[in-house]
Amino acid sequence: MSADTMTVGNGGADGLAGLEHVAAQADSLGAASVPVEEGGTLGAPPPVDYGMEASGAVATFASLVGGFSPKAGELWTEAVQIRTAAALAPVMQKYNFTFGNLPVELTFAIVAGPVLWQTSRVIGAQMAAEKAAKPMSEKGSGPKTAAPPPDPNAINPGIHEQVKLYQQ
Repeated sequence: MSADTMTVGNGGADGLAGLEHVAAQADSLGAASVPVEEGGTLGAPPPVDYGMEASGAVATFASLVGGFSPKAGELWTEAVQIRTAAALAPVMQKYNFTFGNLPVELTFAIVAGPVLWQTSRVIGAQMAAEKAAKPMSEKGSGPKTAAPPPDPNAINPGIHEQVKLYQQ
């Protein structure tokens, strides 16, 4: 049976039974697609290539640095990245660390963080430039006056009657 032939119940009273049926179909497909060794056990995952993991980590870090501070990103030349990855790989192996184990939220923050940071800086600079470009007449010529303080005896309709009892 393939994933294309899965059927789903139409809801209602048989909805739960339909979902159980779909789950059973998915389980049977998943079990059939997992490679099994001759002894009847699942195959071992492929060994981790810590050199490749370290190279990817350093390249990601260099990109992050370049995104947050382009001038600092220039320091991370290809030769520096290679040396750093060569030093990082044994550390990753010692602690059995891979980036594939990171939560997806952290991965998103790592990938999108520099772009979001630079975007906020560009928007801030644009807003400052637009504010500076306004003529003085639009900015207001005189000192701004503050609103008078609220009357403490005035009834505030936004305050519940019980709360007013405690304010006296």
